Amino acid sequence: MVQKWNWVVGILATVHASSSTDDSPFKSVIQHWRFNKQFLFPSEFQNAEAETDWIPILQNFLTPIEGNISVQCRADSLLYMSELNGFPIGASWAYKMFDASAKLLQPSLLQGNLKQLGSFDSCLEVEAPNFIGKHCTFSFQDPNWMGGGAREFEQYTAKYQHLKRKLREEEPSLLQYMTLGRCIPDSCSEADLKASLAVFMNETQITGSPYVLNCHSNSPKDATKPTTGDYFMFTIIGLFSIVIIIGTFIDLTIKFFQADIYSERCIQVFQGFSAYSNIVKLFSTNNVRSDSLTCINGIRFISMTWVLLGHSYSNLQGTVPVANLLSMMELDGPIYGSVAFQAVLNAFPSVDTFFFIGATLLAYLTLKELDKTKGGNVQFWIMYYAHRYIRLTGVYLIVIGLLATVFKYFATGPQSVLVLTSAESCQQSWWVNALYINNIYPQFDMSQPWCLGQTWYMANDMQFFIISPIFIYAMWKMPIAGLIISSAGLLAGTIIPMVIVWKRGFPISVGFLSATSGGIEYFMDFYIVPWCRFQPYICGLMFGYLLHYLRDEPKLKINPIFITWIWATAGAIGAVVIYGLYPYVDDFMLTQNAGSLAARVAYNGLHRLAWSVCIGWVILACVKGQGGPINSILSWPAWIPLARLSYCIYLVHIDVIAYFASIITFTVYSSHSLALYWNIAMLCFSTFVAFIIVIMFEMPLAHIEKVAFASIGIGRYPNVKTYPKDI
Repeated sequence: MVQKWNWVVGILATVHASSSTDDSPFKSVIQHWRFNKQFLFPSEFQNAEAETDWIPILQNFLTPIEGNISVQCRADSLLYMSELNGFPIGASWAYKMFDASAKLLQPSLLQGNLKQLGSFDSCLEVEAPNFIGKHCTFSFQDPNWMGGGAREFEQYTAKYQHLKRKLREEEPSLLQYMTLGRCIPDSCSEADLKASLAVFMNETQITGSPYVLNCHSNSPKDATKPTTGDYFMFTIIGLFSIVIIIGTFIDLTIKFFQADIYSERCIQVFQGFSAYSNIVKLFSTNNVRSDSLTCINGIRFISMTWVLLGHSYSNLQGTVPVANLLSMMELDGPIYGSVAFQAVLNAFPSVDTFFFIGATLLAYLTLKELDKTKGGNVQFWIMYYAHRYIRLTGVYLIVIGLLATVFKYFATGPQSVLVLTSAESCQQSWWVNALYINNIYPQFDMSQPWCLGQTWYMANDMQFFIISPIFIYAMWKMPIAGLIISSAGLLAGTIIPMVIVWKRGFPISVGFLSATSGGIEYFMDFYIVPWCRFQPYICGLMFGYLLHYLRDEPKLKINPIFITWIWATAGAIGAVVIYGLYPYVDDFMLTQNAGSLAARVAYNGLHRLAWSVCIGWVILACVKGQGGPINSILSWPAWIPLARLSYCIYLVHIDVIAYFASIITFTVYSSHSLALYWNIAMLCFSTFVAFIIVIMFEMPLAHIEKVAFASIGIGRYPNVKTYPKDI
């Protein structure tokens, strides 16, 4: 087979040589072949006598026959092969099964068409005399990195984002990066498929280990069966639905029929569950206080969109079946070859924005409460922690519960492993998230699955919140001493990451992960741990104090020319943080290393501080009348409801993306135009799912908290919402 390909490329080379232009259409074909044939056919370059050509697995292995498989599976598979070999007078169902399986050679294999799933829907339509079709997806690399262990979480990025560079250096068989689909009889289990594959690969001397990712058929025996945990979650959903229906009924009868048959306490307890009132409250942009930091609403949702954009784009580069993955990853391609794309490739400061604005609001609001309560009391500080934990954890656990139970019923596509992995991980690790230690626990147990991987941020935020009174109260009670303590915290938050990078030689950023530079260790031991992420948070606390200190100053008393220079400086610093890594892309793609040790230490230690200063200036300028059109954009009232949805969007967006990636049954050619459609769709669907969760769980849980504390004498019952009577 190699000789046939060489013969084809030889003809192309002859045609190319006869052309005097450098832009011959055959040039890239020849170069692509010469680059890829070393791993497409590794046996040609390793040991010609010990043939290890893996192509037979796509041509000759169609269904389990050999190995330790069930009798019924072998009988049905033999019937399938018998009918298939009877072409052209065999059974049509056998040809349909054959047609539904991925076969070599698929177009764009050398461009990165690594996911060849076959025809999922066509396979499920197969009806043979004794069985029906079952579509199975399998790979040749351990799938545990998708959720089996915390340290493997980011291996997905390291493997796919830089696949072409890894292939160039490691020269492995392309087989280990491929995902294949097969249509087999439904009498064959996943274990049958794996056992038969292993025997076939051993007999044909193909190196690798098969891993069956998921199988689907329309057989009742393959249907997902409810568990005790499922029934518990169904009960929770049912209870919330009942109280929402009751609350909505009471609320609407009061509004439209002026019903006065309910007691005041009944209305206080149930009206807060009303879907009608909560939807109105969610989308309300009225009653905004004059001292509110309205620009933060725009910053919050834009930052959330930025986070989603990065995650959505990364899924389009690997999880979605993309035919031109390797071409997209070229050094001069649309991703690494574009300066503008650094805004997506280096979207990581978006998380620092959340740390900063969260700490800013916390300090600003807490300092106002300390003024009112003269420093607070025991009850104040108890409620400080209790309210925060309940407010965040209630809907957080609901989402985890939905993922651990209900989400698996959405595993209906050819890559349903993406859904099932998330469900299984949350079934095992929900308690780690509930304790907000999912950013630290991997340091002690590397095998623990990672539920809701993006919530490492929430663990950091909660840990920072726990120690925040040390700084906030100190700045309120003794401003100078408090600022000194906070400055010491900022200094520690700057020095610690710099020392760690210097000692361990970590890469310059998450976007530059590689096996040789400790990519996975960088993520697990540096990127997500609190001692390396404290810097923007303490900056936010100090900035919140600054806003509190300037609360009586309606406008900054600074020369307009100087204001312009500050805006220009802040913009330049922000641009350097985001786009300043582009000059290192070439070196990284060629050598797996980016930047000198001094550059890596400096960037990891200072870029979050620089970004915090930029965001702080934007907020200060907008709040104090120097924001101009930027303030008009960020303070647009339409951001208010979207900002209220941001927390739940953050919780659900990864799994929304995973679901839609899992049900795609066809191969696409990736481009920025396609990515635009994909990203907008994921944002819309994530926002819709977040809206459902907010109305059904988050707002009712907030109401339950108010009623519960009021019932024990802490706080007041919610006010009754009245409606004007018709005249």
